[in-house]
Amino acid sequence: MNKEVMEQALSALLSAEDEMNCEYGVTELLRQAIAQSEKQEQGEPVGKFAKFNDGIWREVTVGSSGVLLYTHPKEWVGLTDEDIEDCYIEELYLFAVALEARLKEKNS
Repeated sequence: MNKEVMEQALSALLSAEDEMNCEYGVTELLRQAIAQSEKQEQGEPVGKFAKFNDGIWREVTVGSSGVLLYTHPKEWVGLTDEDIEDCYIEELYLFAVALEARLKEKNS
């Protein structure tokens, strides 16, 4: 079962639980399966890094705070024209287009 299907199932189950005022007892299992799916998508972390006071990123120990680095980063998902048009105000639209261009530049 892929992550998207599990998320849809979880959403439907939570709605049903709210509507029926009961618990089916599988929501936590679905949440765990979704989390596991996310880990598999990213692959195993190859290290943990933190930005130090001098502005340089260095590897830190597992117990330290920092950002995990994965061998297979998630695929970039940008905004569609429809996403941008949903909040259409001319200046905001131009800002969003410029922002999207900058994000694409940084993610390529």
